Amino acid sequence: MSKVIALLNMKGGVGKTTSSINIATGFANKGYNVLLIDFDPQANSTDILLDIKQEEVFINNEVTEAINSMDSDKLEEILKHLNKYNYSETFIDQMLFDAELTKTYQTTVPNLHIIPSRLELAKAEKEIRNGDTAVHNRLKRVVKKIRGDYDYIFIDCPPIINVLSTNVLNIADEIIAPIKIDRGAEKGLIMTIQQLIGIATSYDLDILIRPLFTMVTNNNQSKERLQVLNTFNNDIVKPIVPKIRFQDKPVNKASFENELIINNNKANVGQDYRNVVDYLDKEWN
Repeated sequence: MSKVIALLNMKGGVGKTTSSINIATGFANKGYNVLLIDFDPQANSTDILLDIKQEEVFINNEVTEAINSMDSDKLEEILKHLNKYNYSETFIDQMLFDAELTKTYQTTVPNLHIIPSRLELAKAEKEIRNGDTAVHNRLKRVVKKIRGDYDYIFIDCPPIINVLSTNVLNIADEIIAPIKIDRGAEKGLIMTIQQLIGIATSYDLDILIRPLFTMVTNNNQSKERLQVLNTFNNDIVKPIVPKIRFQDKPVNKASFENELIINNNKANVGQDYRNVVDYLDKEWN
């Protein structure tokens, strides 16, 4: 039986998607059969792992005119054309309504497959939330179709607790919660843990939460905060020991060029992600 790990934090901008794709890649590099489920409507994991090239210019006269005229339909049309999907793929929002459509796709990384996402997932969340059938078990039905094919299944979640998150918690064995060392991110971590504990208690779930410290600098304040945050260590919350250092240039370059920083042997942050994967591999095996 494969292990299901969700990457989740209510605070955005903490390296959630970067951590999702690089940790998944790290385990694939070790020879494991790995699946990443992109459960975020922004679909950034999908863009990178399927190497979907985006338009170089997002904001142009057409976009500005649509925003100034408050034309929601026009903006939706523009967003659909920003990503060059050929739309032959079946996406996670479709699978949630019909598990028989479940299909995974080979990524640019050997041993790593993906279930892709798209903007329509946000609409699907509303429809599921307002429905009365299998509200919290839609993702479980999807994963059941392919779980036996993979050693690890990682889920890149949106930065919000909603009905999609509850679907994730119903199948996740562990949560990795990326956290940046700043006041807002710490507050987000507390909110995330509080929400997750509440949901886990309501559904009688046994889930370990592993904070992963990202974008760590070498200043005294970061060191002091890390000392405090590392005091978490119980049956519910257990921090990941290796940290991800802040290294802006190679991370941004990897993002824009659909590259994976863990495969960059010259970047410190690449080595950090390899250390995280080695640590988790020992924890789980």
